[in-house]
Amino acid sequence: MEIQSSRSPNANEVLRIFPPELLTRIFSYCSSPKTIAHPPNFTQTCARWRAIAHSSPELWRVIDIELPPGLETEADSSRFELAITDWVLRSSDLSVDLTVYGALFRNTDLNRPSEFQRDLYAKVYKNIVMKFSGKWRYLCTPYAWDIHDFLLDLKQLTALEELEMSAVTCEKPATHELFPEAPCLRKQSFELSRNPSMACLEKFIPSTIVDLNLLSAPGVFGFWSDFIQDLLKLDITRHLTHLQLDSLGWLEPHHLPPVSLPELVEFMLKGTINASGDLLGALTLPSLRKLSLETSHFRGNGDQGPKVGVALVELQRKSHFPLASLSLTWMLEEPENKAISLDDFFQFLSSAVTIERLHIHADGRTDTYRLMEFLRYDEQLPGKQILPHLTTFSATSLTDSEDTSCSHFMDFVRSRWWPLNSAPGSSGVDKLQTLDILACDLNEMTKKELETCHDEGLK
Repeated sequence: MEIQSSRSPNANEVLRIFPPELLTRIFSYCSSPKTIAHPPNFTQTCARWRAIAHSSPELWRVIDIELPPGLETEADSSRFELAITDWVLRSSDLSVDLTVYGALFRNTDLNRPSEFQRDLYAKVYKNIVMKFSGKWRYLCTPYAWDIHDFLLDLKQLTALEELEMSAVTCEKPATHELFPEAPCLRKQSFELSRNPSMACLEKFIPSTIVDLNLLSAPGVFGFWSDFIQDLLKLDITRHLTHLQLDSLGWLEPHHLPPVSLPELVEFMLKGTINASGDLLGALTLPSLRKLSLETSHFRGNGDQGPKVGVALVELQRKSHFPLASLSLTWMLEEPENKAISLDDFFQFLSSAVTIERLHIHADGRTDTYRLMEFLRYDEQLPGKQILPHLTTFSATSLTDSEDTSCSHFMDFVRSRWWPLNSAPGSSGVDKLQTLDILACDLNEMTKKELETCHDEGLK
């Protein structure tokens, strides 16, 4: 990027108020894809802006490392490492977020790098991580590392708050292997390329963790029941406030022993219908505020019936949680892959009166008429005072194109929203503040009605 120097007498005053997040997009290192030079060519800017960059440590707190095509010799790797070192040192005493991409040529049409180039790249980023181990606030590592190779050589990660790791292999570690000292580490994410062993992972999840994310790599069907059962036995799960499991892969019903996660506030779960139902049925979550559920589309996933809905009703009965946000993805489909029947869904919502935000992501096969009729608020009809505090509703891929009267969708909206300076349509219900409709097949009358509502203040 080439920036022309301003001749305005107020230029310096203007530059002083530039936000750091904008400046970080202006100042960057430039290198030829064919060669690696040191010192790197700094983006051509005016002298005043260069001075700002060189004297502003906060502009150097984020580093993304990727394999450059020009990395071909040992000398190249030395210059590359010096360039990264120079960047880190400019952050002064501030902590740094480091993302290391995998050993591929990103955003180019080039062929895959050679084995020698990948080895050079691994040497550079490992040296950088080791050299500045006390600098990293956020650290994201690539598949190139075995999970043990990365951690065992580190003694301290004193500034680390978030760690993301992709593990190719994960054998059971020796008893002497310990997680580095990381007193600030709170959030941890693992992407696992095949069904892992908890005997391995438990060594790398310190007691400070409150936000844990376990993800299956692309192409991996999901975690099996024995892995999840071992996970729930760990003491650290009792202190988790956020948990993401993506995804559970078993198909046949499995019994999981009951377990309570007393401090869990946010839970994101993706898996087969049986697996999701088994896990939800085993849990008690008294502090839950945000729940996101997603199932996969494949033939035979719903052969055992809508188990998730039954488990969800039981979970609420046991937990009495103060749920504020609920997101369902492909959970209400008809007739196949139905994880939650609309009857069970209505029973659950009738008791989950604290919900403020509801998102339904469908694929066009959900019974929109029944769904919207369930969600319509009516203070006069017994049992229709559902979700009195709902202020945000979003829907993806619902359809009402066959409802020429557009009544069911708009009846839901009108029961919860009224124009500015108008009297509420119902008493005892909070006003709907936000309505997000994404990729929904709506008839023309519904669209016109929604446009009118938008003009009258509905977001």
